[in-house]
Amino acid sequence: MQLIAKGINQDYKTHYVYIKCLSGLINDCSLICNSRINNKKLPFLNKKGNLIKLTKKSLKDEYKIVCEDDEYSYACTSWLPVKTYYLLFNQFLTIEYIIKGEENIFNISHTNCLKNFTDKLKEKEIEFSNTLLNYVFDKSILNYRSKIPGANLSFDTDPKVLYRLIMKKVADYKLKDWKRKKNIKNFCSRKNKQRKQNFLDGLRVSIFDFFYCMRIRANYKDFDFIDNVSFNETASYFKEYYDFSLNFFDLFKKLEENLIKKKN
Repeated sequence: MQLIAKGINQDYKTHYVYIKCLSGLINDCSLICNSRINNKKLPFLNKKGNLIKLTKKSLKDEYKIVCEDDEYSYACTSWLPVKTYYLLFNQFLTIEYIIKGEENIFNISHTNCLKNFTDKLKEKEIEFSNTLLNYVFDKSILNYRSKIPGANLSFDTDPKVLYRLIMKKVADYKLKDWKRKKNIKNFCSRKNKQRKQNFLDGLRVSIFDFFYCMRIRANYKDFDFIDNVSFNETASYFKEYYDFSLNFFDLFKKLEENLIKKKN
C-alpha cells in the first residue's frame, strides 16, 4: 500500500489523498445532460461571462506563479477553494439559465443552486461518465466506516472507499454549517435533537457539495491543515486542487456549449 511519507501533518495527508482521488476521478471524464431544455431566447446568456473569465484568469495566473515558486502556494492555497467555488457557481447558474430560460435564475441562493444540481444528479438529468461521481448520499453516509486501517492516508485505497470517506466529510461539514447558521450551540435539548434529526432526514450529499464545503472551510476554519508542512507540499496540494477544479469547470463549460447547440 502506497502511503504518504511519514512525518507529514496527518490532516494534510488526508486532504491530499482526497483531492488526488477526486482529480483522478474527473480525469478523462465526460458529462451529459438529459434535462428538458426550454425554447426561450437567452438575452442574458453572458450575464456571468466576464466574471467567469476574470476568475479563471486570476486562478491561472496564480497557478503559473506557484509553478515558478513553491513558497507562493502557502499564501494563496486557502483562497483557492473560494475562487474555484465562485467560478463553478457562476457556471452552474449559466447552465441553469440555459435550461430554464428565466433571468431570476441568477438570483438563486448558493444552497438552492447546489440542491438543484444534486437533484439533477439524483434524477439522472445530469450524468458523469465516471459512475462514482453520480452517487447521491443520504444521512447514512455519516455512519460509513472503512474496514481498511489508514485508508484515508493511502493513494492505493480503492476510489470507491475514498469517495465515500470524502462524502462523509462533506456531510459532516454540511451539518456543522447548518448548525452554525442556525446558531445552535449543541444538541442536548429535545428541541435541538429534533431539529438535527429533521435536517438529517432531508440531507443529500453529492460532488457539488464538495466545492461549497471547502469554500466554507476556507472562510470559517481556514486551511489549518497546511500548517507545519513544507512549501513543496502546499504547492503539490494547490496544483492538484487547481487541476481537479478546472477540469470540473471545463466539463460544465463544454456542457454549456452543447446545450446551446441543441437549442439552435
